[in-house]
Amino acid sequence: MLSRNTKRTILALTFAGTVVIIFAAATRHYFAARALAIRLEEERAALVEPEPLIVEIGTMDFDRRRSFAVRLDPYRRSRIAVEVSGRVDSVHVEAGDRVEAGDLLATLDDTLARLSFRAAEASLAAARQQETELARRVREAETLAASRTLPETQLEAARAQLEVQQSEIERLRIEVERQRELVERHRVTAPFSGWVEERLIEPGESLNPNTTAATLAALDPLRARLFVSDLDLPAFEVGQELTVRFDATGEPPVTATVSAVNRSADSVTGLFTVEARAENPGGGRPAGLQGTVTVTT
Repeated sequence: MLSRNTKRTILALTFAGTVVIIFAAATRHYFAARALAIRLEEERAALVEPEPLIVEIGTMDFDRRRSFAVRLDPYRRSRIAVEVSGRVDSVHVEAGDRVEAGDLLATLDDTLARLSFRAAEASLAAARQQETELARRVREAETLAASRTLPETQLEAARAQLEVQQSEIERLRIEVERQRELVERHRVTAPFSGWVEERLIEPGESLNPNTTAATLAALDPLRARLFVSDLDLPAFEVGQELTVRFDATGEPPVTATVSAVNRSADSVTGLFTVEARAENPGGGRPAGLQGTVTVTT
């Protein structure tokens, strides 16, 4: 059996050994961790820092080409109507004829109108003769009144008669002009230069006022119309030149200048109207052609 001192010695040696082992393990762990930290610092220092990535963000224009249907119509089209009633005496044009402003299209029988005109002229001539006589009487009255052989009241009465007659002459003069105008309105003339589209009356017909005698179209220039949405409207402006192409018919293209851009949309379609003017010297290009206009929007 071990003595008490021996036991104390063994315990002391065991404790001392344990302390040495723990210290050795801690020292080994410390130096291993230090070596790892040094190696990491060396590797980090050896790495090359990359250049920063810079991305520039700018604007990009996305253009698109749009084609719009277009139709070339007469720049002016009118229904030429008779202004008085009467029987058609003669018609001087046919559909497709070229006419100038003032050319005669048709005439109505103006026999009664001419008789009324002549009667008005005769009344005016008689009134002027009577005016001459009244003026002579006024001059005589003035002479007699100056010599005090005629009362002043009679002179004033003579002057009043002359003024009334002069007023009547003015009324008759206006009546003559009215009758002359009625005679002239039996002639149906072209208000502008163009082409006859339709002839709607025949000789011998009895017409009422406002009956259409013919339709007339002006083809120089031509009017081009496009219908665009609100998204495409900014692509058009007054003065802009458009090229109208006729791929279906083979007609040569024509240049049209935008004359109006409507800022009010149609209540039914919701589209805006763009109008352009296409010169057509001599009316060589017919109206009614359908083509396309291509623009960048």
